[in-house]
Amino acid sequence: MALFFYLSETTHLENSIRDEQTIALRKWAGLCSEAALTKNEIILIPYMAVLKREPKLAYSAYLDLAGKVLVHTDPDLIGRPWDPSWETGDLWVQSAPVMLRRQRAGRVLMAYKGDEVRSETRRLLARDMRRFGLIAASASAIALIVGLILAYGIARPLRIVAQGALLIGEGRLDHRIRIKRKDEIGILAASFNQMAKKLQELDELKNQFISTVSHDLRNPLSAVVMYGEWMLNDEKDQVLPRHREKIAVMVDNAKRLGIFVTNILDAAKIKAGKMEYHPRPLELSLVAKNALSLFSLVAQQKAVALSAEITPGLAPILADAERFDQVISNLVSNALKFTDRGGSIVLAAKPAAEKVRISVTDTGKGIPADKLPHIFEKFSQIDAAAQRAQGIKGTGLGLYISKKTIEDMGGQISAEPAPGRGARFVILMPVAMAP
Repeated sequence: MALFFYLSETTHLENSIRDEQTIALRKWAGLCSEAALTKNEIILIPYMAVLKREPKLAYSAYLDLAGKVLVHTDPDLIGRPWDPSWETGDLWVQSAPVMLRRQRAGRVLMAYKGDEVRSETRRLLARDMRRFGLIAASASAIALIVGLILAYGIARPLRIVAQGALLIGEGRLDHRIRIKRKDEIGILAASFNQMAKKLQELDELKNQFISTVSHDLRNPLSAVVMYGEWMLNDEKDQVLPRHREKIAVMVDNAKRLGIFVTNILDAAKIKAGKMEYHPRPLELSLVAKNALSLFSLVAQQKAVALSAEITPGLAPILADAERFDQVISNLVSNALKFTDRGGSIVLAAKPAAEKVRISVTDTGKGIPADKLPHIFEKFSQIDAAAQRAQGIKGTGLGLYISKKTIEDMGGQISAEPAPGRGARFVILMPVAMAP
């Protein structure tokens, strides 16, 4: 548009200037006709004075039929025959006849300076281009503002839908998109909310089913474990050695299944927000003592050095004793599973600002960098196939339950590679304040 405007405006300005020059030439010729009629060139002097003030005009002349100069802007040339060599330089020359009673009585000449004409053309063109540029800039600004408004009106709802999809993917099935529109985006948002509602209903139905089944399984499993251990420990019961071995395997698997059922029930309670906590001041030295007592025999059998490093005089933490013991037991148990013979496990606790830092560090296989962000997810295991091949048993719920338990009690838990080789789980718990 700018190029078209520039070319058309240039042509228009040139034609306008030529038209003005033609009008001036005709007026000059008409005055010269009156002077010829009255045979009095003096009447041309006032108009000649006006013409001299025109900066674009190079000269103006009135010649008779013989070519003699009758009137000229240069008085020195009056009365001399016209010499074409006087027309030097960059001139735009126009000529018109002087008529007297429909007969030629001479001719008039008007010459304009070409550079002055072009300079005026450029000046007028620059003025018009500035106006056009201002209009174009205003139109572009308006178009940009309208475009941004339209883009925001489209992009923002789509971004909300995308964020909602991410939250649903993370398990936030109660999330809903608040977009009330009647266009395609509104239909998409309504369909998304309906899908999320159905998923939430299915998830609640699944959790209810799992909780019911798990609860119904726990009592029979407890009975199996109890009677199996009674048969193994009763000296009066005449159980054959080959039967005793099979009963021991049965009891062991029943215990594993019982742990799995308990973990599922705990995970369901945590997700439903029904897990109960009874926080009270808890001495970490007692927690460490319980953990060492519980796992010392397993550590000796695997030739793993299990130790505790508790800072003397450490302030008690505010936590549910049973749940916190369960978390520490889970972390130490995992460390024992993944630490080879001759390794070491250290349970440490020390002050950290207004909190207490508890860590479980092992010299085991470590956690791959790509698995580290997902280690606390439900049913997440580093390498399930390799663990089964090595006889390492687990449900993939322990770390998930540990993370939720610590966070529900106001703490934080994280995992990181230990210096050298192995893994370190770090817990930050609030200090129990005096009432």
